[in-house]
Amino acid sequence: MGQDRPIFVSPKSKAYLSCGVWSPTRPSVVFLACADGTVLAWDFTDSSYKASIELKATHTNISSIEFLTSTTSTTAATAKNQLLALGTDQGVLHVFEVPPSLSRAVNKEESLMQNFADREMDRISSCLLYTSPSPRDRTRSRMPSSA
Repeated sequence: MGQDRPIFVSPKSKAYLSCGVWSPTRPSVVFLACADGTVLAWDFTDSSYKASIELKATHTNISSIEFLTSTTSTTAATAKNQLLALGTDQGVLHVFEVPPSLSRAVNKEESLMQNFADREMDRISSCLLYTSPSPRDRTRSRMPSSA
């Protein structure tokens, strides 16, 4: 949080974003859960103006979201399928398999994500450097000239 402004702001979601988690295998993918039961998957190598996938997972508020990541279980660590657990306000657990397109890293993904972050940092830095003229600077004085 080295900046006082975010490096990226998404367009407004249809519902309140209740929680989110970065993919443990894809540095450019973040999963966001919504209060209306929708899960949004943003893949920044694909698009930065809309979610890549939108899934209506449940009809109630998703209050927690977490990936299965286990270093103690050989089965979980070597599994080809990535699992995502969602918890609702009503105490219901939903487990989904993440599609391969969102769980398997693409070639040079870390570099692509770093380039995206660098471009966004440059964008906000240039916005901070530019200051527009005050409306007062654009108006002419209405005071009569003393000449």
